[in-house]
Amino acid sequence: MDGLPHLPGDIVNSIFFKLPVKSLIRFKSCCKSWYGCIDDSDFIKSHLHKSSIDISRKKFVLVNSILLHREGTRKFKIVSTEASINADSKVVYLNIPEYFSDYFSLQVFSCSGLIFMTSYDLGYCMTLLNPVVGKYKLIQNSLFSQNTKTNRCSTSPIFGFAYDFVAEDYKVICAHYLINKYFNVVEVYSVKNQCWRAIHNTFPVSPDSYNQHLYSNQVSLNGVIHRMSYNRAVISFHLVDEKIYL
Repeated sequence: MDGLPHLPGDIVNSIFFKLPVKSLIRFKSCCKSWYGCIDDSDFIKSHLHKSSIDISRKKFVLVNSILLHREGTRKFKIVSTEASINADSKVVYLNIPEYFSDYFSLQVFSCSGLIFMTSYDLGYCMTLLNPVVGKYKLIQNSLFSQNTKTNRCSTSPIFGFAYDFVAEDYKVICAHYLINKYFNVVEVYSVKNQCWRAIHNTFPVSPDSYNQHLYSNQVSLNGVIHRMSYNRAVISFHLVDEKIYL
């Protein structure tokens, strides 16, 4: 690096802000000053915010499954492509943990660069995947799921995944419906704190009409998870105050 002309720090930062994460990871090994700049928490937050509002940096995450009739399972593949029609739209296959590739059901959510996956076949095994660096992390079962006595009296949990820009934290939402008590248990997992906790907030509707009948797909926008029930009511979970609204 000694033979290269010196660039002011603000110019280097402005260049780094325009680069994708993959390039930044490579440049971290060039020199100590670049490593310090790219690894700085304020830079990471600013880069994430810029990426979240710039359509040219957004990507679609698509899930493809093939039913294997003989084995009674599905072969899953997850691909990523550019969201902007003006960008290079080549499809990139993402490496997923092997234990997720050959099961019948798989739920996939993506937000701000991370992917959350869970499968009913694996007892609601939950995994966070960083596709850029190819690393993944298992998430421990929620407190409610660990209680086998109450778990037998609940329906299949409803999951959600989003980024809380205020707390600067990725959060996983898991909602259980107790059949015998007509009651909801809602838990939140903090990726930053690596722990589950229950919140005292039930759905703002009667349990018979909504809570058991939510579509599996979610829409996450500005720290709010939106889901639609079968009778077309929209239920929203706000990450900042951790409350549910209709």
